[in-house]
Amino acid sequence: MGSFSRLTQPTSVNQHEINYLKSSITPEETEIEIQSLSSKEIPGPDGFMAEFYQTFKKELIPMLIKLFHKTETERPLPNSLHEATFTLIPK
Repeated sequence: MGSFSRLTQPTSVNQHEINYLKSSITPEETEIEIQSLSSKEIPGPDGFMAEFYQTFKKELIPMLIKLFHKTETERPLPNSLHEATFTLIPK
């Protein structure tokens, strides 16, 4: 049988972890994530490679933080954040 045949018990989350998950994303966390992007990966749905984010991180981080905070406070999220574009590349 496949890996879905077993039911697992949900893990519990302590109060410290709950508080962390509820906290806002910081500029420092955003910079760490940008630095961790692999330059070998294909572009994401926005079409930009990791090198773009890494090159312009000082300019992008304030805009990304503003977007993150806006998505925390505004509901529902804009439809554009739920959309994706797929491009077939013939070999």
